[in-house]
Amino acid sequence: MSSFGGGLYSETGSPTLENNTFIGNAAMPWDGGSGNCWGGGLAFSDSGSPIILSNIVVSNTACSGVGGIYSSSGTPVSDYNDVWNNTGGDYDNVTPGVHDISADPLLVDPVNGDFHLSAGSPCIDAGDPANYPPTDFEGDLRPQGLAPDIGADEYR
Repeated sequence: MSSFGGGLYSETGSPTLENNTFIGNAAMPWDGGSGNCWGGGLAFSDSGSPIILSNIVVSNTACSGVGGIYSSSGTPVSDYNDVWNNTGGDYDNVTPGVHDISADPLLVDPVNGDFHLSAGSPCIDAGDPANYPPTDFEGDLRPQGLAPDIGADEYR
């Protein structure tokens, strides 16, 4: 738990984040007080240009501000992501990419820790067709369909 970036917080540099799943993270004041906290999913506080591609950023919370993707400065590049259902909003100082979607990713059973994509997920074949890791988090080859899937798992 952090005051910034419950799922990920980057203070310096320009990281590249691709094909991850950030779900149910929380940014809360570090001292338990009522201070500001932003970016329950992802937060960036540098003037860099983070690259955010093909990630699921869903159902993250922040005690104040946006729960999805937050940037205090800089110019994050976002595309091919599913950013949905985050408290306080999905983006703050981040422009959604042309291919970003905002829809229920239809995960199999997130309450019990199963973050695989289920049939009919809008994330299937919706990832960046030019930039993706060769395998998913289980070692399955990418892509399994017409294009890589958004998130950490490749639907089969």
